[in-house]
Amino acid sequence: MRRIFPILMLLACTTTLMPASSAEAWLFGNDDTLVTMDGTSYSNEDFKRWWRFWNDGGDSLPKTVDPYVDWLLLVREGKRMELAADPSFERQTRVFLQSRTLLMLKYDAVDSQIKITDADLYSRYEKIYTPQWLIERLHFKDEETAAAAWQQLKDGLLTVEQLLVLETETGGPASRQETWLRPSGIDPGWIGIFEKLSVGEIADPEQHKGGVVLYHMKDQKGGDDDDFAKLQEMVRREIWKEQENALTSQLLKDLQAKYEVKVEEERIEALDLNAPEDSFTDAILISTNRQNVTEKDFMIIAHRDMAQRPDAAHASFDAEKARELKSRVVAGIIAQSVTNWESLDRHYEQKEPFKWEYDFNVAHRLTLALTQRLFTPQATVTEAEIRQHFEENLSRYSQPAMVKLYIIDDTQGEVDQLWADVVSRKDFPKAVREKLGRSIPPQEVPANHLDPAIKAVIDKLAAGETSSPFTAQGSRVIVHLISRTPEEPLPMERVAGSIRTKLIQEKVDQQRQAYLELLKSRSKIKVRDRQWHAVKKELGGAG
Repeated sequence: MRRIFPILMLLACTTTLMPASSAEAWLFGNDDTLVTMDGTSYSNEDFKRWWRFWNDGGDSLPKTVDPYVDWLLLVREGKRMELAADPSFERQTRVFLQSRTLLMLKYDAVDSQIKITDADLYSRYEKIYTPQWLIERLHFKDEETAAAAWQQLKDGLLTVEQLLVLETETGGPASRQETWLRPSGIDPGWIGIFEKLSVGEIADPEQHKGGVVLYHMKDQKGGDDDDFAKLQEMVRREIWKEQENALTSQLLKDLQAKYEVKVEEERIEALDLNAPEDSFTDAILISTNRQNVTEKDFMIIAHRDMAQRPDAAHASFDAEKARELKSRVVAGIIAQSVTNWESLDRHYEQKEPFKWEYDFNVAHRLTLALTQRLFTPQATVTEAEIRQHFEENLSRYSQPAMVKLYIIDDTQGEVDQLWADVVSRKDFPKAVREKLGRSIPPQEVPANHLDPAIKAVIDKLAAGETSSPFTAQGSRVIVHLISRTPEEPLPMERVAGSIRTKLIQEKVDQQRQAYLELLKSRSKIKVRDRQWHAVKKELGGAG
């Protein structure tokens, strides 16, 4: 007892001195472990990350943690069977990784480096989009008349104002057309012409090689805040694109140096795109410290490029176009190769937040690979099974019963007066036109899509009959049935494929569930209800 008492005292003191949360966790196991599977713990955060990637269809939170446990069991089994070592699995992983990490590389090296200030925006706006010129195009009946008008203006024999009021017969313009222009929307040569004009002047036709048109600067205005606001986003996109191109070029230049890219330009120049395939060798055309491209490799890619571009097929017969095609192929090979290598070398899959998405993707594809390996080959479906399913579910594979009818309610007109006309043997469409003052087209709908109250009435009518007024959804209604098309089964050939897919999936699900039950019987699994309730509360699931 002498030893027991000090130990109890020590425990009491330790418990008192520990932080409350730690003491509670130590005594009652209040950590964040949600599931324990054969000694391996999975936390609330593990589940929440899984749910974030699993729930891509907006599903509601499951009532139990079972779907997560089942998934973990299948992932563990896939790892045990070393399915990740399968070449097709590795290829799929690489494709996923490269497609995602290329975007991350672009963000890190390009997008995140783009800086655009308000001053940049306004400076470009002033440079490219101002001033605005109101240019009046004066069309003359021929070049001689236009030249004569200009000569008179030049010699001071005629003012612009006088020219503008002259009739066509006396040397004036045959037609006039005015347009507001900005420097951004016209050829640089015209910018130089208009910049030299004052309002009211006409451009010297020698500056634009004559013609039947003289250009009159009718008005001019600078920029303003309202105009800038309208163009601001377009200006931002232009600056963004310029910086994006510059940063991308610099990235490719840096990566070519990093991966020691060397191009045998003379050998590429000498390649004959029309030469037979067996004439190309294993000589290296593009070398790097990772992988080399031979003549054979290059020509496979070049021919693929030519096949995908209808206009490129003729390039092989034109030296200059052939040179352009080769340059494009070289640039494409280099850009794709070095960016792929760099995106993988940065190991984004080991860094948050992509790490969690990558881990989930690999793990989930393990479950799919397991299904493909164990369950799908066994899930065979016979033609007899397809026919049996079809015959047992005819309503599911049938065209629904259709009805063509008029539905008139009291929001459209006086239903009781319309009924009185119908009772007096008036044609229904004619009675509708007279009472409502307009024609109303009939509807053709699946019978089971009708409001239940309306369907109940329609079911009792024969074609050509009209119902007496009744109430549906709070309105007085009258209906007139024109025709009824009964439900008709679809040809089995049209639905056999979807039935086969459905039955295969059902068999796969059954096999998977049986396999899961076996795995569970061999595993020690513990779910902590307290943590599960906390997770459900946090994620908005049912209590």
